[in-house]
Amino acid sequence: EARPFLIGEDGTFEDHQALLPFQNKIMASYEEVASKCPAAWLVALLLKIRSNLRHNIQGMPCARVHSAGCLRDARGYWQMYAETRLASAAKSAGKHEEVRETIKKGEERVLDEFRQIFVHPHALDL
Repeated sequence: EARPFLIGEDGTFEDHQALLPFQNKIMASYEEVASKCPAAWLVALLLKIRSNLRHNIQGMPCARVHSAGCLRDARGYWQMYAETRLASAAKSAGKHEEVRETIKKGEERVLDEFRQIFVHPHALDL
């Protein structure tokens, strides 16, 4: 049975670095992508948010900002995500079940990481 692109036998991504060009291209042309394919924009935002949260949790900088800036940016991206998600929810009702499930799992992971930072800062498991 064929596996989805970049998914290993255990169901996890085999190469996280392979996603960076996809994410960077979408982030660079977000207005066009968000209007033509909101799902791609949502997935790219979830990847970016998780990356920024992980950098903050690990005390590492993101691009040109320090660790606290990673968290600030993740919160801003989450706001953008929420706006796009609400706007696109009615348009995609009943379509693309697999994509919706992927987005739902991404949302759960992002929310768990926000909880780690804000609710249980000493419970981080790195």
